[in-house]
Amino acid sequence: MTRKHANPRNTTCAPAGRPEGDRAEGSPSGESPDVDPSTGCTFGEVVPTRSTATSKVEAQVRDFLRDAGYEVPRNRAGVLCHHTDPKWSFLTLTPDVLLADLRLAVEVDPCDPSPSHRGSSHVGEEAKDRIRNDLLAAVGWTVIRLRLGAVEGSHIGDRDVVVESSAFTKAAQRALTHAIDDFKHGRPATIRVVKKGESPKPAQRRSHIVNIKLDPYSDDTYWFTWYPDLEQPENYSFRLAAAGRYLYRQGFLDQVDLDLVPPDDWKARLTSYLDGRSPADLRGTTKWPWGDLLLVPTDPSDPVAAAIVGASDHEKQTIDVIGFWFTVSGDQIGAFSDDSLDRSDGSSLATMHPAAVEAGYRFAAVTLNQGYRGPYQRVVVTRAPRG
Repeated sequence: MTRKHANPRNTTCAPAGRPEGDRAEGSPSGESPDVDPSTGCTFGEVVPTRSTATSKVEAQVRDFLRDAGYEVPRNRAGVLCHHTDPKWSFLTLTPDVLLADLRLAVEVDPCDPSPSHRGSSHVGEEAKDRIRNDLLAAVGWTVIRLRLGAVEGSHIGDRDVVVESSAFTKAAQRALTHAIDDFKHGRPATIRVVKKGESPKPAQRRSHIVNIKLDPYSDDTYWFTWYPDLEQPENYSFRLAAAGRYLYRQGFLDQVDLDLVPPDDWKARLTSYLDGRSPADLRGTTKWPWGDLLLVPTDPSDPVAAAIVGASDHEKQTIDVIGFWFTVSGDQIGAFSDDSLDRSDGSSLATMHPAAVEAGYRFAAVTLNQGYRGPYQRVVVTRAPRG
């Protein structure tokens, strides 16, 4: 499995990605079981390695996982483990892929025993593979083995992916990412078997709430997907406006105040809120949490007031943006305050809805401009905190 080196005490600790050499064995034992005194390294630590040889399929797996967003070192690295021989204190094992942030190793095991198969095969090496798994487990690492060209029942560990095809197929790729994500999120161990010509069954959905993410076309609105039944594909999209304060589906549904709690708590709170509710009853109707209009005319029969309120009701003026502006013809607005637009004589034309004021909205500016059809005024509305 490994070979002894002439000067094992030369092994040094260094971050993954800066390999200085792979040492398979270490110094005489009898020291602390947690730290190797000859290297100063903690057992389980990622260390440099001399074992840089790699196969085409191993490189393919590493590139796939890196492209999928996992933190895979550009260069191979090892893990400092205890030695099976008590005469030696340590050895460095070099898994095919290290996901150091998860303390997870992925071993790529070609298992095709046929004469036409080129390269080494792990058939008959099961005992050695189990020892490697055990050595890594003893220092806090978990191993997922990608068994290519294997048959059902040939797994080594309880999270392995057994692939009948010898190639790293798309079905094998999906199965491997499912296995890694199950480990990452603490889900029960599952052995996945990918039949030839078949796609693996998707991992069982574990959460009613998935994909909470910021809407790139808004200032502080999030979207998420709700699955009422984990066994069914039926799902519904919801919006969380104003940094999570208001819940929307088509229109305003409820004030849920997620802006007051850490984002890590959102999934649990939304799951509890939606538990037992019927999708048919979860359809909002109004544009704003308080109704359809942001402004209230002081005198509904006043055409100037009606024009101002109408101008503020454009489809682009929504709760999904922190600030916006609208224009009205003429120069009827002579003064303004945080919550009121007034004539020059001080009489009110329109006011901000009281609930909008409570939500932080205010008039920020009114400017007079000249257009080719005459004067017009630009009214700026915002709910941004005062700077």
